[in-house]
Amino acid sequence: MAEHAKTFNVYTSWQGSKLSTRLIGPNGNVITDSQAGNNGGRYEAGKTFQMLEVKDPASGAWNIEVSWADAPPVPEQVNISIAEKSDVFAWMNGFRPRYSVNEPVTINVNRGKCSEQ
Repeated sequence: MAEHAKTFNVYTSWQGSKLSTRLIGPNGNVITDSQAGNNGGRYEAGKTFQMLEVKDPASGAWNIEVSWADAPPVPEQVNISIAEKSDVFAWMNGFRPRYSVNEPVTINVNRGKCSEQ
């Protein structure tokens, strides 16, 4: 997360069942759906999506843990989108078409400053 980021959003979507998402900040703080509304953040969910927003997130490396709250009977695709509102442009790479269950997903980010204040 860039220094002075205004918000950090994690969106997940899937075909059915139910997901559980946890965000772990660089300081070890855990943010779940019930804690997302603290400090001006928010949580939104529907039958096949959820969004967690953190306001004024701590700068540094964040971890995202996604697990099945209600596992599907057959494997289904899960989509994860990450957005940061800041003065920094980030290009993300490192995705593969498939991952194994419990396999960590590493996302490499190359970033550069877009504008000077």
